[in-house]
Amino acid sequence: MKQFVLAVLCFLLTNQGNAQDSKIDIFDIPTFNINRSVEVDLGSGRKMKIELTKLSMLNKLDNLDSIINSFLTNIDPLRDSLIGEGDIHYRVDYLLLDDAQNAIRIKNYLPLARQYIIKDGEVAMLKTTQDTISILGKFAVSLPSFKEENIKYEYYRVIFVLNQFKEIEKLKGLNEKIVKVGASFSGSWESSANAKFLSKKFEEISSEGNKGRVGRGEFIYSEISIGLQNYGERILGSTRTSFGVLIKRNRNQHKVGLYADYPLVFSKSYSDSAKSDFGFKNVFIGLEYYFKNVNNKFTMGRSKNLIFPYLTLGYLFRRDGNYFEKNTFQVGVSKFFFLDQAVSVEPMFFINKKYFAPSIKITVPLF
Repeated sequence: MKQFVLAVLCFLLTNQGNAQDSKIDIFDIPTFNINRSVEVDLGSGRKMKIELTKLSMLNKLDNLDSIINSFLTNIDPLRDSLIGEGDIHYRVDYLLLDDAQNAIRIKNYLPLARQYIIKDGEVAMLKTTQDTISILGKFAVSLPSFKEENIKYEYYRVIFVLNQFKEIEKLKGLNEKIVKVGASFSGSWESSANAKFLSKKFEEISSEGNKGRVGRGEFIYSEISIGLQNYGERILGSTRTSFGVLIKRNRNQHKVGLYADYPLVFSKSYSDSAKSDFGFKNVFIGLEYYFKNVNNKFTMGRSKNLIFPYLTLGYLFRRDGNYFEKNTFQVGVSKFFFLDQAVSVEPMFFINKKYFAPSIKITVPLF
């Protein structure tokens, strides 16, 4: 017992020492605090990346042109630190605090090798690495607490990747770019061949995740769809409702949920009487799961046509008429998505003790 207590004490002391020795980078955003991230192509190899703790933080960037002017004013006394040989590249961090204070950090990097270009007998050094300017806003938010005031921080970060540091002075119309970014969040996006998502409305805006979403998270989803499928010699109309949890892990998505499928037989050609004058109503209750990797490993042809594992397993919970045998199972193995995922085709099987019936279901989501 004494050895156990000593081991616990040593563990606590070691972790306390590590916590004290760890350095906090005030120019960086803590892990898992970025929930939205988009990249804007500024042309000529220049890019602007916007990272947000939450979507409302974009309002802090409504006057980005003014923020850039403030940055240029504060960096002006340090211009000598940004003058070096042509192949040196710089990383400049600019921190804005909510109490109007700011801080600047300048890093310069020497290349491992130097490259030159020769034209008309003239030799010039070739710069192959771009300069980076990071502007970070940090804002304290007070949260109510029963014992004491709880304070957390929310962030935005704008990162400019430029061929030369001085190009920051030539960037114009950044406020309009922010307006476009805001509009893109509420618009439609599509996946591209290079494993990125592109805004349909603004082709210069892209992201690693749909609508700029990044990282991990769990979300509740619900869906309602209508469909047509064959069963034997007949065509069945159906309605499906489902709900569950959508789990995001970086670029992977998992959906796990419950569904109820209502196939409707429009004919009364059986000896059993239907419980409704409209037709035979049957209900399958089951589980659904899909896995999707946005690196497009399952993409077929154009980015709008997708196939990925989509598994369903349902049981005939309510039987109306004798169209379906008792103890029938409904099994789906995958889905093909077409027309920007507005229509899906799902191979299915109906299985019971008497037969194994293949089926194809076409589905259109409503909500």
